[in-house]
Amino acid sequence: MEEVENGEAGVEKALQWLPDLIISDIMMLGMDGFESCHVIKTHAQTAHIPVIMLTARQEEADLLEATRCGADDYLMKPFNPELLKAKVVHLIQQREKLKQIYTRTLLLTPDNEETREDDFMQQVINIIEIYLDDPQFNVNILADKLCMSTPTLYRKIKSHSNLSIKEVIRGIRMSKAATLLLTKKYSVQEVAEMVSFNDIATFRKHFTKQFGTSPSQYIH
Repeated sequence: MEEVENGEAGVEKALQWLPDLIISDIMMLGMDGFESCHVIKTHAQTAHIPVIMLTARQEEADLLEATRCGADDYLMKPFNPELLKAKVVHLIQQREKLKQIYTRTLLLTPDNEETREDDFMQQVINIIEIYLDDPQFNVNILADKLCMSTPTLYRKIKSHSNLSIKEVIRGIRMSKAATLLLTKKYSVQEVAEMVSFNDIATFRKHFTKQFGTSPSQYIH
């Protein structure tokens, strides 16, 4: 486990270390926990890292702000260390399950790719996750965020997956929807909107096509 003194250092080290999980206090000098969490969750290299936020202030506004900046969980001080440990284990396991779902979704080529190619696909996933709730997100935006032309992106995706780029984007949205549904915290309608589907019928159609069952049956 590594520790840093403030938000700026936390963001810098997160980019350097790419940790499995980040635990951050809200009250810090300079960049506070909300701002550093937002930066981490909107950066392509670190967007996938789970973040747990800690605070001594028992205010609903803090919980709302933590949710808005992308925090995965939230604990108020004082807290039971065993509870924090359980949350850490749960989030890491959840992230690993999501990674496995993504791998099945993308139908990645089975042969051993070089590390830089694996990093490319992880970056693709991270960027799509950042824009999960944006219905305007498309292939051109993805190519722009990856700093490459659309034809180059098409070629690289084709070398890694049996899917088109649009199918990759939709597949990751459906995979994230499945993970959200399994938490049983949100309705099917809420999950559909969280992955940028305003038309619930279209969401159900694509979800059923990918998982072989409807969203409501998936969680039973």
